[in-house]
Amino acid sequence: MKNVALTVQVRNDMGKGVARKLRASGKIPAVLYGQGMKPLALFAEEKSLVDLINSISTENTLIDLMVEGYRKKPLKALIREVQHHHYKPRILHVDFYQVSLQKKIHVEVPVSLLGIPEGVKNFGGVLERHMREITILCLPTNIPEKIEIDVTGLGLNESIRVENITLQGIEILDDLSQPIATVIPPTVMKEAEEAAEAAVAAEGEPEVVGKEKKEKAEEGAEADKSEAES
Repeated sequence: MKNVALTVQVRNDMGKGVARKLRASGKIPAVLYGQGMKPLALFAEEKSLVDLINSISTENTLIDLMVEGYRKKPLKALIREVQHHHYKPRILHVDFYQVSLQKKIHVEVPVSLLGIPEGVKNFGGVLERHMREITILCLPTNIPEKIEIDVTGLGLNESIRVENITLQGIEILDDLSQPIATVIPPTVMKEAEEAAEAAVAAEGEPEVVGKEKKEKAEEGAEADKSEAES
């Protein structure tokens, strides 16, 4: 498990105006909460916070949170929410959740697929991914950075499912029958592409039919005009 640390400070003033002033001075408002504690208003240096968030998987990385002016020893915390500006690339607020090292918590861990499946390498299949994260229950110290799954043995029409994963000291909370990845035969992919092409062509047909009708109507009008003139 990756060990990271962040220093934050307690803030006594609250409100939108205070938050705007903090951001203008290069600081990001935050809050720390957890079982058995009152929410604690904080702020962090923007650069330190951004560097941290960009270097970790925020959902499952345990952080040593050093709260200046609150206690000397760091608190163990997870990032629960990061609020971003709706169009600017900037963080507006962060929620930290204090955890107990003796109590299990549920977190989402990213899935990493390793290798090239047999059905892809030798039979032209396509590896289709169904899940990118798996929800687990474990002690904070047992949280894996990622779950690596070897898919080299998968043939055509074969899947690896949640039930095929074994993690020591960790309980998986997702449906065990749910597929994580499947090797799809090339014919299935071809049929899907042909269906998509047919759908696109069908969307254009009304315009073509309408054009043909217009052309026929114009031809009929020309014929009637010729007969009338003769």
